[in-house]
Amino acid sequence: MLVDDHPIFRVGLRTIVDSHPLLRVVAECSTAEEALLKLEPCSPDIMITDLCLTASRLDLIEQAKKLVPSLQITVVSAQNHSEDVLGAFEKGATAYLTKNSSQEEVLRALGEIVQGRSFLDAKIAHLVFTQMRKPKVNESEYANLSPREQEVLKRLQLGHTPKEIAEILHLSLSTVKTHVRNLYRKYEVSTRTQLILKALEIRE
Repeated sequence: MLVDDHPIFRVGLRTIVDSHPLLRVVAECSTAEEALLKLEPCSPDIMITDLCLTASRLDLIEQAKKLVPSLQITVVSAQNHSEDVLGAFEKGATAYLTKNSSQEEVLRALGEIVQGRSFLDAKIAHLVFTQMRKPKVNESEYANLSPREQEVLKRLQLGHTPKEIAEILHLSLSTVKTHVRNLYRKYEVSTRTQLILKALEIRE
């Protein structure tokens, strides 16, 4: 289901979604009210929505999840404030993209969702961390991290890919991937998005 009040933008999203071999658009809505009415009859697996459709931008996410708890919600929005991103995930969103994301980025996010994983655009991750106050270091969370793992975690939080981290830290890509796997294990997560979101919880 596509939910956005700009018809032209919905046309673009429909084209992208329909190009994915496992997905097709079953409904389009221009308002949050229309989406909530169509949600149960259409029974979509994924809803792609803007945030600026209600007075309280996160209402649609919360209400949609109450109606269909299994619904996977992807936010594609011009809003990139840290409170919007964190709030969307807290209300039940699975992925967050900006409206200037490329077709490849949208398809990559949808691919992650189809595989049962979350997705956070790297640019959004960087914006969140630069907009927020400096995170408060929680010794119990970081005690088991080596200095190199802490550095890799910091770079992941800033939106760098493993390849970029390898270049910045002058390490091999395989070494960086080993550190990332160790971080996943220590934080009991399975994706970069989950790791970033867990790190976001450690803040003042």
